[in-house]
Amino acid sequence: MLFAGTIGFFAHGQATKLVLIEAFSNASCPPCAANNPQMNTLLDNNTSKALSVKFQANFPGFDPMNQQNPTENNNRRNYYGVNAVPGVMVDGTVGPVNSASLSQMNIDNAYNPGTDVDISVSHTISNNFGDIDISVSVNNLGSAAITGNLVLHVALVEKEINFPEPPGTTNEKDFYNVMRKMYPNENGTAIVGGLQPGMPQSFTLNHSIPNYIYNYGELAVVVWVQDVSTKQVYNAAYSSPLPLPAGAVDAGVELTEVDAGLCDSDFDPEVILVNSGTETITEATVSYSLNGGAPVDFSFTGSLAPNANTTISFPTASLNSGTSNEIVYSVSNVNSGAFDFNTMNNSTPTQQIALLDPTALTNNFLEGFESTPNFELPTSMIFAGDIAGLFVLDQNAVTGLNWNLGGFGGSDKSLMVDFYTMQVGEEFEIISPKIDLTSTPGLYVSFNYANAQYETSDDYLAFEASRDCGETWETLWSASGADLATMPPSNNRFFPGQTTTANTPWRKVPLYMSTYSNDDEVVFRFHGISDWGNALWIDDINIGGATVSVEEFVEEGDINKKDAFDAKIFPNPAKDRFELTLSLPELHDVSIDIVNQLGQTVRSSQLGNLQGNVSREFSVDNLSAGMYHVFITVDGVRHVKKLTIQ
Repeated sequence: MLFAGTIGFFAHGQATKLVLIEAFSNASCPPCAANNPQMNTLLDNNTSKALSVKFQANFPGFDPMNQQNPTENNNRRNYYGVNAVPGVMVDGTVGPVNSASLSQMNIDNAYNPGTDVDISVSHTISNNFGDIDISVSVNNLGSAAITGNLVLHVALVEKEINFPEPPGTTNEKDFYNVMRKMYPNENGTAIVGGLQPGMPQSFTLNHSIPNYIYNYGELAVVVWVQDVSTKQVYNAAYSSPLPLPAGAVDAGVELTEVDAGLCDSDFDPEVILVNSGTETITEATVSYSLNGGAPVDFSFTGSLAPNANTTISFPTASLNSGTSNEIVYSVSNVNSGAFDFNTMNNSTPTQQIALLDPTALTNNFLEGFESTPNFELPTSMIFAGDIAGLFVLDQNAVTGLNWNLGGFGGSDKSLMVDFYTMQVGEEFEIISPKIDLTSTPGLYVSFNYANAQYETSDDYLAFEASRDCGETWETLWSASGADLATMPPSNNRFFPGQTTTANTPWRKVPLYMSTYSNDDEVVFRFHGISDWGNALWIDDINIGGATVSVEEFVEEGDINKKDAFDAKIFPNPAKDRFELTLSLPELHDVSIDIVNQLGQTVRSSQLGNLQGNVSREFSVDNLSAGMYHVFITVDGVRHVKKLTIQ
């Protein structure tokens, strides 16, 4: 394409300026996953001022986008001397800065001076997405020549790459404006003789499109003029993805809602087949794989029009118990093997269906994570939901730490919930086995946790219980934001600091579960929701043990109502009997439980509806000498009193 020479009549400084943001990242880089969303939001708010090209580095871990084009990605990074990711260059001369540090000021400072270099770009795609033709015009609208070692850089980018599952070791799945190929290569095309005023130069590039593109419908072109000696970028331009041509085939699969409970051993697999192309789908193979097993296929034949969808149902399948089953659906062989321009929707994210072991534990459940390897999860509990940011760690996995990461510094390991890299709204569940509370040593539940906010983030954690195998849940304890935090806010990833006698980042949550004392199948879970905040640490989960100090209990009921009544025990210590005196200003339903040091209830009494100053006498002559606790429940609100029996 040729551009008219009349462009040279524009006055000085009238070129449209776009700041070039070159970002260097990696799919297995936790700081990249944490910081890139902030940078992407900034760029989305500045589309009239800036555009970006993302280069995927070859470190710190696996990144398929780098491996598909390592030479150009690595050489571009080395050109700027970027030796840490996430790193960002602004117009070639500012940086590298961390992507979290990229600011509106960086963009404005590069944008406001304007530019004399005007760039226009367009592209066409042909040969069934096999070839690309790119036309570029560059013109100097100023009055002085621009000389130097000028080159035109041309980058083929995918505007959006949306993986169904994270391609690296972080939870980052969505990548934007990723460089896929530079034409002719990362060295660009020399602009011979520089840019003379009012003398546009045209460039036509004809090249093949790489066969590793994920979504050919997202192909765009970014071009920029740069002095490769000074690294200054004079201006940049963008050619958007083209509309899909007639006859474009694109079959995708989408998940449906799962109708399966924690105790449903069978489920009926189904998935939605979607036509996202412009060609009618007449045949396809739709499959699912359960827990990595052999695919189960369904042969679709029919007429699925563009933008239409249909539900594909499979025969009933059996799940594995005591784990989170993983199902992945896929589609292939569309229209007798026609070219499918978008492979990103050919498989679904992993669908998780948790199935508990049918046999309830008859002793206490303890999990301190000490036997779990770093960066893994224990098999004693079921982990479901967005769990890419959950793993067990000790100090050896974190550079620069020389203290224990276990609860209160008392052990090596704890479970990290990395809200720091979890996107807003992502949820997770940590589910216990069924527990028979009629047989456990005590009705105590406790866990330790540590957390700091990221600025004013509102991450949420709840501890819940279910009597009906997860059909309904009762919240026993919950906290979010500043109430969840145990330390002041930090913009760096939070690691529990060293515990001392005077200071600890840890907090203990103890609960007394008397209302579940007659239940033989209770399930507990941690339920978390990310606000893209900071790391949370959990350790020393104790369900049914007897190691919790009663004075620490977070009581069931509304603790703010406890001042509405008073209770006294006399004599204390007691030998054969004691008297309980209550002051009740209104009519209340009252019961008591006497609990020994093992957490076992040794006496229970329902006193009925009482009002005023009342006394009741209780015999303890057949109880062993020692320390007990008397739990007085008034309309669901609990008091705890110590009782010594001699």
